[in-house]
Amino acid sequence: MKKTVNVNIGGAPFIVDEDAYGMLKKYLNEIEIRLDGVDDKETMQDIETRIADIFSGAISPRMQVVDTALVKRAMAVIGPAQEF
Repeated sequence: MKKTVNVNIGGAPFIVDEDAYGMLKKYLNEIEIRLDGVDDKETMQDIETRIADIFSGAISPRMQVVDTALVKRAMAVIGPAQEF
């Protein structure tokens, strides 16, 4: 049994397991650190919206909780934080 967290990502609500939440939070923090200066809020919003799209496409009645595998899939699509 795992704990879950209710979060709002890109304007959409998701239930995320605790491990996936930590992984996603670390990833987004790393990107935010690398975005130095102009338009970083807008860029972060765009990234969160893309993550929400990826999560929404994978959520189904059978799988309603975002897990680490789904977070890793979203990170692979968006790319490593070091590239920002």
